Parts: sequence; C-alpha cells; structure tokens
Amino acid sequence: MGFDIQTKVTSCYDHSNISKPPLIRPAYTSGTIQEAGQMLNPNGTPYQQLQNAYQQPQNIYQQPQNNYQQPQNIYQQPQNIYQQPQNIYQQSQNTYQQPQNTYQQPQNTYQQPQNTYQQPQNTYQQPQNTYQQPQNTYQQPQNNYQQPVSQPTPPPAQFSIPPLPADSTLLKKGQKFTVADKSGNTPFQLKLLLDWDVADSRCDLDASAFLLTERDIVPAEEWFVFYGQPKSPDQSVRYSGNSGKGAQMEIQLSAVSPQIQKIALAVTIYEAMEQNLNFGMVRSISARLVDDRQHELARLDLTELSSAVTALVVGELYRYKGAWKFNAVGSGVKRDLSGFCAMYGIEAG
Repeated sequence: MGFDIQTKVTSCYDHSNISKPPLIRPAYTSGTIQEAGQMLNPNGTPYQQLQNAYQQPQNIYQQPQNNYQQPQNIYQQPQNIYQQPQNIYQQSQNTYQQPQNTYQQPQNTYQQPQNTYQQPQNTYQQPQNTYQQPQNTYQQPQNNYQQPVSQPTPPPAQFSIPPLPADSTLLKKGQKFTVADKSGNTPFQLKLLLDWDVADSRCDLDASAFLLTERDIVPAEEWFVFYGQPKSPDQSVRYSGNSGKGAQMEIQLSAVSPQIQKIALAVTIYEAMEQNLNFGMVRSISARLVDDRQHELARLDLTELSSAVTALVVGELYRYKGAWKFNAVGSGVKRDLSGFCAMYGIEAG
C-alpha cells in the first residue's frame, strides 16, 4: 500500500521577509508494510528502503534584536530660584518723650482763724432750800395682844411589845422550831401575832397565809387567806384583820386538810410598788407564836429589813413526821401582792 508523507515546518512567528527552504519529498516505491516498517516487493522479496535523503532544514531564523532603547529622562528639576526677600522693615525707634510734669502743688496759705469766743461765766446761783420737813408726830399704838402660851403636845405613844417570857424561845432567821408545849404536845390551836411600827404613815401593812401542797403551790385560789378571803375552805385558818399596829392569824392545826403540807405566813405593804414603799420604812416588826392557853412559845424579831423588800415571808408551818414545825424565814422579795401570789401558783387578776 503506498502513501505520501508531507512534512511542514511552521514557525510560531510570521516573518514574511525570510525565505523558506525547498521542501524535499522522498520517493517511495509502492509495496506492502509487513512489520516493523518492512516492506515487501510484489514477488515477496524484501523491499530495500531507500535512504531518507530528507534533511531537516536548519532553523536559520534569528531572533531579531531588540533595538528599542529606553529614552533617557532628560527632564531636569527646575532649580528653586526663588529668593526669600530680606526683611527691610526696620523697627522705628520710639522717639516719644514723656512730657515732664511741671505742675507745682500750690502751697496752702489758708490759716485757721483763732477761736476768740469766750465761754460766759455761769453767774446763776442755786437758791437755798428753805423748806423744812414737818416732824412726824404720829405715834404707833402699842400692841397689847399677848401670844397665848402653847401647851406642850404629848409625845406619840411608843410602840411596845410584851416582854419575852422566860420560857419563850427567841428565834433567829432560818432557825427551825418544833411547835409543842412544855409537855411536848402539839397545841390544839395556834395563833400568829404580828406587831409592827411604821415610820411612814403611807405604809399599810397586812397579813396573809398560803396553804400549800407538797409541790409548794396552793390547790386552788380558795386556799389563799387574806383580808378579802379571811377563811380557808377547811376552816383551819382564819384571819382576824389588821388593827393598825399589828394583825392576828388563828390556825387550828388538827383541822388542816391532809393535802396541805405547809402554811406560809406573810406580810405585805398595800400598793407598795405604786407608791414606792418598802420595809425600810418600817421601824420594827416581830412575830409571836401563842398556843390556845395564851402561852407564848416562840418569838421572831424582823427589824432592820432591807429597803428592797416589799413582801415579807415571816415563817412557814410544815408537817414533819406526824408533828408540826415552824421555820423562821424572815426574808422577802421586791414584788407586789399579785407578784407574790404568783410565787405560790395564784394568778391574781
């Protein structure tokens, strides 16, 4: 099989003024390509390849030189020919002269005129006082009234306590005493006799009794004996009232209810807190235990109490092993009657 091979040389530049070399075409004989480019003749004999007389044309193209020259910068910076004008202004000298002060102060030629005025002499003479005060001939009448001679007032009655019997016991504060007669028997009835003397008449003293259970409180308000409730429910304690110099409380020991274990005997001052009163305004106070035969068993002196005390516990009667004993308390508290009652479980309204 025969074919033509045409080779072209093409330049990437188009220069029409350059001559192109002649194109050489090799001559081939028709034949058959067997393998690896080997050709056979029609009779089957190998075909001898003609030498390729084609020569690659040399590239005679020359790169045109770049004849472009960068124009020189012939621009010259103009010189600054501006000259700063000289300051030809000259400061004018100050030729002004201050005019001299030729004014002269005129002399003071004024003369003060002399004072030629003379004070006239006082020729006035005070007239003599020839008036004579008339003599007072009035005589004060004599006072013939004579002040009556005052009669001496008798001294107030002195507060007195019966003398201590020889067989009576003088108790001290805190001392305990067994309530019994000489034979050791418990009296059927016992009296508590209170005697006092007040220094301030406003002090109104009064006695009272609290019948207490083993818990040291009253079973009910009815067991509080005082001027407003003078008897206990079991009729064992009676209040005889206030005499102004003392009070008396009667106690029937055999009639005391079994639930009552203690009887607290007290003295209070009426409205002590409202009127600022206290037992420091009481000169003396004492308590005596007397049996049903009017025999004094014991006595307790409560004088010199503190001014802070407004309610006084004189003593306590209490049961002990089938007998009755008396505890000489002799101390108090700063409370009114309602506050004192609260100590024993009574709410006073």
